Amino acid sequence: MSRIFLALAALGILLLLLAGVTDQRAPSPPSQDLAYFHAMSGHASASLELSDASMQVKAVAARRHVLVADVHRLLQDYTDNMPGVPLADRRVDLNGLNQKLDELWPMK
Repeated sequence: MSRIFLALAALGILLLLLAGVTDQRAPSPPSQDLAYFHAMSGHASASLELSDASMQVKAVAARRHVLVADVHRLLQDYTDNMPGVPLADRRVDLNGLNQKLDELWPMK
């Protein structure tokens, strides 16, 4: 009789552990269209830091089949050039930049 209780208890613990493992799975992050610049995850802003935008230049250029240098120049046009602000901390206008991308190099 005690073996049955031990077996049932072990089975119950196993089921609880398995249920806990499946509940802790994080949902997969939404895929992003690499043809556009995006705010970093967790930020719902219309701008982002130049350092974050710079990390996305190669992917955007590749997706739009344009030169990386051309995308870098466009990025500079939409970067706030306030004096006294370190280069990496300068803000980029995401909406304006992405609209200009579509004007210059529309997706087919």
